[in-house]
Amino acid sequence: MKTCETKIGRRAGAGTARLRLRLRLRLALAVAAALGLAACVNASEISQGHGIDMPETWASLEGASERETVRLDDWVLDFQSPGLETLVVEALHNNRDLQVTAARVEEAQAIARLQIAPMLPALSAGGSAGRSRVREVQSNAFSTDLSLSWELDLWGKLNNERRAAALEYEAQRSNFRYAQLSLAGGVVQSWFALVEAENQHKLARETEESFTRAARMVRSRYEQGLRKGLDVRLAASNAASARALSAARAEQVRRASTALEVLLGRYPEGSLSGDGKLPILTPRTTDALPTELLARRPDLAAVEAQAVAAELRHSAALRDLLPSLRISASGGYQDGELKDLENPSNLIWSLAGGVIQPLFQGGALRAQGAAADARGDQALARYAQSLLIAFREVETTLFAEEALAVRVTSMGEAAHEAVEAEKLASDLYSRGLTGIFELLEAQRRSLNARSSYLEVRRQQLSNRVTLYLALGGGIPNVEEPAPPQHVEADLQQIVSHVD
Repeated sequence: MKTCETKIGRRAGAGTARLRLRLRLRLALAVAAALGLAACVNASEISQGHGIDMPETWASLEGASERETVRLDDWVLDFQSPGLETLVVEALHNNRDLQVTAARVEEAQAIARLQIAPMLPALSAGGSAGRSRVREVQSNAFSTDLSLSWELDLWGKLNNERRAAALEYEAQRSNFRYAQLSLAGGVVQSWFALVEAENQHKLARETEESFTRAARMVRSRYEQGLRKGLDVRLAASNAASARALSAARAEQVRRASTALEVLLGRYPEGSLSGDGKLPILTPRTTDALPTELLARRPDLAAVEAQAVAAELRHSAALRDLLPSLRISASGGYQDGELKDLENPSNLIWSLAGGVIQPLFQGGALRAQGAAADARGDQALARYAQSLLIAFREVETTLFAEEALAVRVTSMGEAAHEAVEAEKLASDLYSRGLTGIFELLEAQRRSLNARSSYLEVRRQQLSNRVTLYLALGGGIPNVEEPAPPQHVEADLQQIVSHVD
């Protein structure tokens, strides 16, 4: 252990916040071990020791215009899409991936309860009956026994393992809550992807009809000798391309529908359809501070709990090098006649206590400690990296709110002008005042502009969903499943001992 502390001291000299944090935690554990106490690792030490310089407010909001703040708890209602919340609740009840995550919570729950057992005495009972014959002598033997064994937690090793398991259970519960939030966001984004796909398909069908009418007009004027054969070929090619685009858009609708059905836990038959409208968003901002993100995001709570649990596991591994005290006792009755088995004179018992000090195991215990040490490094680095990713998600989506609002407005204007230009080009062509290339270019621009307008509006909606997820928005109308009643009290007792 001294060697380990020396190594940690050398690492702390490197000046990184993460290693300084580990030094503080290790010293606290070492002092507690020296005093024979159950060491206590506070989660707040982890959350305050990530070494990331957080600003007082989001950098992306500097110079941003005044606007309404996002509603984190009822964020689905912000989209004003009837039936959307119902789909979210359906997915939260039926999604298979979420059920896998829920099963992991149950597994961690059982493991947390399992860690209570080593701290309590183990009691077992048994009995035996036998008959033997030696030459002409036949004898019976009957016995009952009760045995007890108990390892005293002198150095807090078992308590650390118990608390680590409890933290790992809490981490799985946080992962489950984050999976619920991610699923809700995925359903909303998939819904808008379906609505966009349906609108794109509708636009493609309208374009196909428009291009087909234009091709018939060009052929009619060609047959009248007013246009060249080249015009006929180009117009027919344009109409054929529009038919191909319409078929491709229909396939996209099918894919979007089946993807959403799988999220809802339904059979992917492609029968689900949207309401045909992409809602118009009001630009919003947030008043949540960067420091508040640590408390709102379930995934950050999970990696924080895992980091503390890793430190506790490492502390427990170091205590394997220390002596352990075990007490064992047994008692029972033994006699040759079953009817005399409970006679007090036949009582036999034993009581023993022993101290075991590991001396040589081929370096196994030190290797286990080194492995636990490395896992602690991984957990702390993972926590800091998760924080950076979470902050990046918020900053990126907040900046995109401004940029996408400008893009939606600009693309709306571009689509309007392109539609009017197409109408004008068609009129001029029909009167022989412009050529086929001008007409085809106007048609192409009109199609692309309207298609891009639909796409950027869906991107704006998807970015708003991502912003709610990045800020740790609430989960609509769904309560987290409570632990089974017969273990809830035990788990509450476990969690209450975790600082």
